[in-house]
This record gives sequence, C-alpha cells and structure tokens, in this order.
Amino acid sequence: MHKALLILAVLLTLTATASAQAPRDESCYRQMAEFPFVLISDNEVTAPPQISDSLFDAASRGISFKVNRTELQPDDPFIGIFCDSLVPYMKAHGLQLRRVYARGAASPEGPYVNNVRLSRERTQRLVDFLYECMEQNDTTTERPVCAQSITEDYGLLVKMMRERGDKDYPRVSRLWQQCNGDEACCKRRLRALDKGRVWRRLLRDYFPTLRQARVMLWFALKPKPQPVDTPQVVVAQPPVQPEVPPTNIVQEAPQRYERRHMIALRTNLIHDLLYVPQFGWAYGANIQLEYYPLRGHYTYNVGFTFTNHRRG
Repeated sequence: MHKALLILAVLLTLTATASAQAPRDESCYRQMAEFPFVLISDNEVTAPPQISDSLFDAASRGISFKVNRTELQPDDPFIGIFCDSLVPYMKAHGLQLRRVYARGAASPEGPYVNNVRLSRERTQRLVDFLYECMEQNDTTTERPVCAQSITEDYGLLVKMMRERGDKDYPRVSRLWQQCNGDEACCKRRLRALDKGRVWRRLLRDYFPTLRQARVMLWFALKPKPQPVDTPQVVVAQPPVQPEVPPTNIVQEAPQRYERRHMIALRTNLIHDLLYVPQFGWAYGANIQLEYYPLRGHYTYNVGFTFTNHRRG
C-alpha cells in the first residue's frame, strides 16, 4: 500500500514537472518580415514570449559601439531603421509596446571589470534611445524592459565562427564548452591558444561585432473600438401653421367709372291744379332743380304759390 502511494506521488511530481517545462505555444506570436526583431501578437495575449538564445542571436538588431565607449554613433544604421521606419509603422498600424528584450555586451579585450561596466551602460543606452524615440513620436510612455548584460559574449562569437565556416571554429567551440560558461576561464585559455595567434585574428575579424547592444521587441495590436449603439432621437415636427397671406400685396383700388354732368328739372304743377278745386283757383308752382357734377350731388329747390280762396 505504501509502495503504491509512493509510486503515485512520483508520477504526479513528474507530470507536474513536465507540464511546467512544456514549451509554450508560440503560434500566437508573429515575426515581422520587414523587422525580424519584432514579434506581434493579438491584444488578448498576456503571456510574454520566451525568446531563446538562438532566436535572439538570429533575429535581434542593435547598435555598435567603439572600443571602450558607450556613446551612440549618429550614423549607426539601426537608428534610422527604428526611428524612421519602425516607429511610424507602429503608429500607422496601432501597435502597442509590451516588452523590450535588450542585451548589451563588450568584446573580450580589455580588463574584465571594465567590460562589465561597458556591457551594462551599453544596454541602458540602447533602452534609453528606444524610449526617447518613441516618446518623441507619442507612441509610448511605459518602460516594460527585460534587460540582460553579457560581459563578454563568447556564445555569439562561436556562433559567428560556425556560420562563416572558420577553420578555428572547432577548437574555440570546444574550449568554450569546456569552460562551461565561465567567461574568465574562456578568456584566459583563448589568449593562450596557438601563442595568441588565434586571439589576434579574432580581435581583428570578430570582436568589433561583439561591441554592441541588441534588442528584440514584442508588440500587441491595439483592440479595435467597438461601435456604440446610440439611441435614435425622434425630432418632433413643428405644427403646421396656416398660410398667412403676405402683407406686402398691394390691394387694387376699386374701379371708377367716368361720370357726366347731369341736370334734372321737376315740377308738381299738375298736382297743384287739382289740389283744392272746391275753393277756386289756387295757383302754385313747385320746381326742383338737381345738378349732378363729376363728384358730389347738388339739389336746388324753387317754389311759387298763389292762392285765391272763394266762399260760396
């Protein structure tokens, strides 16, 4: 029983260890063809990529330095690549910086303690340059940095010798493996190889490339803004007003007809003759004269009465 429990515990431990050491799915990261030192992922990806030494050596780009110096050279090609090409690309395609992987190194010549200082300062100088350029272009304000200083980069030296097919590659590679990563050991034995002949040739052909700080960058695509449903606003229509005739219409004056001068003459003489025949004659005259001018109306009356009453 105890033996079975012990076997089960060992199996669980091995399973957990295997899960912890399982390689991370790197399919969510895309390496840009235009800028091989840039990895891009979607915004939902939160776990940073695990960049191996082989990937970093193959894809990273950086700035070279002069012997025993840490100042940037204005004509370094990487300065133009980053500030004039990559940063505008970031702004145009909505890339958000997630992490900077920087490594600075020094060539093996010179005191080891001084090379430690050079590698650290070169690493920091590269990081400062990156953020100064991005801040000037309003692309980032945060500084997520994963920096590493390699005092004397013998690993990169061996890799370059292998790629170039250098005849001394087997011996230098074996010497580096024998020192098991001990830089001081490798430096001491390498200087003594072939009485310094190999060292002097490496100093001329390879060491200038080792005086550099290199970088890889991880960017994420910014999430696209989601459309917001806005409520439809119904605009009330104003009530229809009755049409009001314009006030500037000139009313036509009533048509006037031309009038002529007229005169009317009337009399009641016949009536007067028959007025009171029983009393005798009663003369009387009643004449009315009316005049109609072009405007207005005038009436004139003329009367005459004569009576002669008789008694019977």
